[in-house]
Amino acid sequence: MPIISDDIFKALNIGIEKESLRVLNGEISKIPHKTELFGSPLTNQFITTDFSESQMEFVTPPFKTFSETLGFLESIHQNVSTKINDEILWPLSMPPFIDTDSNIPIAYYGESELAVFKRVYRQGLSNRYGRQMQAISGIHYNFSIDDNALIHLSKYQGNLDRNMRDNIYLGAIRNIARFNWLLLYLFGASPFVSRSILGTKKDGFEKLDHHTLFLPYATSLRMSDIGYQNSKQRDLRISLNTIEEYIGQLKTATNSISNEFLQIKDKEGFDISQLSPNVLQIEDEYYSPSRPKSSYISDDRMLKKLEHHGVSYIELRSIDLDPFEPCGIGPSKLLFLELFLIHCIKKDSPKLDEYLTKEIVENDSLVAKEGRRPGLTISRNHKQILMKDWGMEILDEMEELISESNPKKDSYIASLKELKNQLINPSLTPSAQVFNKVKESSLSYEEFGANLGKLHKNYHLNLFDNRSHNEKIIQEEVDRSKISLDKINNASEESFREYMRNYFSD
Repeated sequence: MPIISDDIFKALNIGIEKESLRVLNGEISKIPHKTELFGSPLTNQFITTDFSESQMEFVTPPFKTFSETLGFLESIHQNVSTKINDEILWPLSMPPFIDTDSNIPIAYYGESELAVFKRVYRQGLSNRYGRQMQAISGIHYNFSIDDNALIHLSKYQGNLDRNMRDNIYLGAIRNIARFNWLLLYLFGASPFVSRSILGTKKDGFEKLDHHTLFLPYATSLRMSDIGYQNSKQRDLRISLNTIEEYIGQLKTATNSISNEFLQIKDKEGFDISQLSPNVLQIEDEYYSPSRPKSSYISDDRMLKKLEHHGVSYIELRSIDLDPFEPCGIGPSKLLFLELFLIHCIKKDSPKLDEYLTKEIVENDSLVAKEGRRPGLTISRNHKQILMKDWGMEILDEMEELISESNPKKDSYIASLKELKNQLINPSLTPSAQVFNKVKESSLSYEEFGANLGKLHKNYHLNLFDNRSHNEKIIQEEVDRSKISLDKINNASEESFREYMRNYFSD
């Protein structure tokens, strides 16, 4: 693979979304999200909630360098850490033991039509999949390249138009799918799972303690069939070959009734048990390693924005929280992701047929559950290959992209060397580090997570504040979000049914 221009690396746009449970005394916190301190979760761009009222989500704007992005994420952590009293942010993707779904409160956003829509959607997720799975947390990595640089990474010439951009990003997403198993191996940090999440699917699992089980060679149970890649979506295949097919098939899934979900009745007295009984309530319900996204600002659903404005960036979703990093991800892994996404854009990306798609799913499942097993083989174009050998090929190709004059050459090379060592020696992977540290200690999974969470909180509380500019932006957004919420509440005139009808209209 040829060296690419250093200018490409100056044209990157990098953002991070990070989910974390608030935990108090080793259990998911029952304390509501504090609007007076964090602003409205409905309207705050940087500090919001995910599925649960106790599950915070931190969102950075896009920056040109990973260090700026990580710095802003660190500033959000610092801001929040000063306001959560005795709570900690749970550092692991897999939550602590939660005995019943009722102990996972669904996020509350207010009483406007948009707020009720978000809550009913979450109620639907609860009724379809249970709340335990929704309490699993991770990192989303948002990535794009400026158009004038993107065209030079592609096979196209001339000025970049929307169709070209869509095709380039869809090609990259196909390659992400092909190589996602590598991310699960290198970033996976969830070999343990609570028996409350596992339910009856215990074949092959071993017992750590009364509440926790594990698979000895697992990398990312979060991304296995007991986590996000759950069995209820196993047969749902959405094409990544063209943006038209992607949009059309997701629309079909959101318009087609599911006989299983048609049987859902509200169990808790909530007015509406789900947005619809369809295969997907909305496109966000479809769990995939990466998604094409539009940054166009409007109240339209994402599919409509993609249809009318095209793809703006890629959202990579298969990254576990790194429990040993205060922000859940560190500089070395962020450097790697820059190269990895550029590689996925640059490399040829043939369209995927049914058999290759099945191969991708099987590789992911195998590596998620067995990735550290010695001598593991996976499938490449229907032929078996040692996972380690294929991984080395990919990392070597990534290294070839870096020119001698690249100012970050040494940092990129060091990051790749670290990850090559993890391919050679599985005990160096994050999943092995978590596994061994828990197994070798006398601590329960909950105690291990709580200790790390306290360490990270103290790190953020004692951090020298050299980013007062970030803090000012974050606090201004807290204040702005409250004003914005008042405007939404005061402007709300249509009924919820009218809001739903408008949202789903073409």
